[in-house]
Amino acid sequence: MYYMKIHESPDGAILAACDKDVLGAKLEHENLSVEITERFFKGEVVGIDAIIKGIGEVSSTNFFGNNLIRELVVKGVLSVENTIDVAGVKHAQIIRV
Repeated sequence: MYYMKIHESPDGAILAACDKDVLGAKLEHENLSVEITERFFKGEVVGIDAIIKGIGEVSSTNFFGNNLIRELVVKGVLSVENTIDVAGVKHAQIIRV
C-alpha cells in the first residue's frame, strides 16, 4: 500500500505517491536534497491500481519508493531507465506535454 495525494493547480493536477515507509524521509545525494513531506505526499492509502488510474487523470506525477517504482515498472507504466536513485530510494516523474 502507498500514500497518494492529488494536488490541483491552474496548470493541471499533480499526483504525488510514495511508499509508506519513506514518508518523512530526508534524502541527500551529492548536490541533491529532497524531503518526502507529509504535506505533499500523505493522502489516501491506496494500492497500485488506484495510482495507475490516477496517472491518467493528471498532468504530472511525482513518485518515491523502491516498492512503488518496482510495481510501476512491472505493470509497464515506467521503464527502469526513466528512474533515478536518491540515497537508495527510487524516484520517477511523469510529465504530460
